[in-house]
Amino acid sequence: MNLKNKRSVLVSSATIASILSGLVLTDSMQTAQAAKINTTQTVKAAVRTAKVTKRAYLYNKHGKLVNKKALEKNKKIKVHGTKIIKGKMFYNIGHGEYVPVTRVKLAKNAKITKTAALYNHEGKKIGNKILKKGKKVIVYGTKTIKGKKYYFLGNGKYILAKNAVIRKKTVTSNHNDNGTVKPGNSSGGSSPSGDSSNLGNSSGGNSSSGDSSNLGNSSGGNSSSGGSYNPGSSSGDSSSSGGSSNNDTDTSTVHDDAVMILPKEYTREALYKAYNSGYPIAENVDPNFINACKQGVRINNFDRSKAIDQAGDDTTIVDPTHLTPDQQTELSTFALRLINQARACLNLHPWIQSTGTQQLANDIADEYHKDNHTINEDHDVEGIIRASKKNGLNIDGQYIEDLAAWGYSSNGSTMTMSQLKKHVYLGIKQCLFGFTPSSGYDLIYPDSEIDKSQNYSEWRHAGDLLSAGENYGYDSFRNYFALSISTSPSSYGKEFDAHFISVSSYLINGDYGQKNHCTFDPGKDPTTNTVIVVPNAGDEIAQEFSITDLRKEFIKALNQKRTTSGLAPVTEDPALDLEAQNIADKGLGTQVYTREVPNQLLRGGGSGLNFQFSPDPATTANDLINTWGNLMDSNITTVGLGATVQPNGSLYCYFLTN
Repeated sequence: MNLKNKRSVLVSSATIASILSGLVLTDSMQTAQAAKINTTQTVKAAVRTAKVTKRAYLYNKHGKLVNKKALEKNKKIKVHGTKIIKGKMFYNIGHGEYVPVTRVKLAKNAKITKTAALYNHEGKKIGNKILKKGKKVIVYGTKTIKGKKYYFLGNGKYILAKNAVIRKKTVTSNHNDNGTVKPGNSSGGSSPSGDSSNLGNSSGGNSSSGDSSNLGNSSGGNSSSGGSYNPGSSSGDSSSSGGSSNNDTDTSTVHDDAVMILPKEYTREALYKAYNSGYPIAENVDPNFINACKQGVRINNFDRSKAIDQAGDDTTIVDPTHLTPDQQTELSTFALRLINQARACLNLHPWIQSTGTQQLANDIADEYHKDNHTINEDHDVEGIIRASKKNGLNIDGQYIEDLAAWGYSSNGSTMTMSQLKKHVYLGIKQCLFGFTPSSGYDLIYPDSEIDKSQNYSEWRHAGDLLSAGENYGYDSFRNYFALSISTSPSSYGKEFDAHFISVSSYLINGDYGQKNHCTFDPGKDPTTNTVIVVPNAGDEIAQEFSITDLRKEFIKALNQKRTTSGLAPVTEDPALDLEAQNIADKGLGTQVYTREVPNQLLRGGGSGLNFQFSPDPATTANDLINTWGNLMDSNITTVGLGATVQPNGSLYCYFLTN
């Protein structure tokens, strides 16, 4: 099957969300680390060296020219990060000045592996000078000349790419300006002006001459103070304390353009509205949000670029369904890095990579293969349940999988690691931005497809990955992640299915996990080799729950309803609050009812009617009022409310009136 006929499909498990004894679950129980994230961290700068390849005018952060100043071709500069200005990507060069990424090439270290002649931009040799094997050089991107790939050395000089290898180091300076790291920056670089520092060049700064910058940033390598989370890392537990990084050369793994940035206009509130606008085709979605998604598809273009994620990816041949353990870990790390970068853009807790989830993901892939099941038949629910129970996760529905797929010909199923990562990257990008090009799901699609609003059709996947679905407004549970791949014949030839598996701590030791005797063990975080300890569900929820907020919304909603019914408003009585809280703390309610819900168990004095709980205090307050009918008594003048989070994650509520 040729490239243009390849097919990639997305299925969200939200389409088959099941009711479980009154418990409505979506496939990705939005979870993560209990600690709060500060996605703007102050660190020492990891500044990148770059060279101007075309005369470049300078702009300010509003996209306006700075006194018509310009940088001349071949000038070396220091780059502190990237910033999207009016839909275009710029490099931040400090002092509040920016240059278009298409005019600049980031530097990268390379080593000559075979005697290399020098060439000009036409592919003609320049004199007799050669670079000997072992010599270290700095390159500024690639260019294809007459079908051959060259590295650009600057000053109009090129060498054949086959005669050199990119080293796992990036060229930095010893600049020590303090700045901020924004989500998506996996290098830990900083911006003196306080702007977004994301050296991943997510716009794929290709110049009109055909040069390709594709020289992204490095991951890790920086330490943040106070143990704060590094948004570019693959796992929620990968933080460090004390000190700061100021190495002249960052020796960590290279990540070229493989970043996932959410545009400023892509908000969680807007996503929640789109999530609830329908599936599989959303209706009446805010045009501004769709435009933000278009921008996201355009600037996150690793899948369409010639860049690689890390050295060796373009020469490592893999069979996606027979990956080695190390390759499985690498692919899951890659996918989670992208997901966590997107989550960090919305100030969400990071998910955590897990060896236990990797085993579960592998078993799910095996079930798909044994059942000869593909994405065309939706999720293999029975197979997912079997695999989950095998791993001690006693679920009876599909609550843990998002699914993507692409086809391949019968001539072979192997590919480079770079190609595999780009298929995974495209799948995640489609999930986040609801993008389904009419031309198919190839890695190659025309720009015109990005601009068609009709190609943006559903955001259930995005809601799953970005905690904006059924549990919108709540982000306390941890989530344990891994990725696996299966293959089965389909009507399109053969097909790879990518299984994005995320297990919420609620399913392990929350009320649901306890009732179903779940014994699932997340194992270790393979990126740090540390044992994962699943926190107490009640402790996680308690960090998010606010009785003050609930009481405020409770009185507000109650009085609105009483006024509508022609009843006098009530006032909150601190003494009744205290008494109701004491009762709730001891669980002494005389009239209680039980209702299982996605996050918590709500109990309180009242009529015993069931309702759908929401972590949002306003929604919870309305649900309480609609359940406790005697709150509409005309004789009531004051009211008090108490609520306590139980160890299993349930919420016990009680009210008193006078």
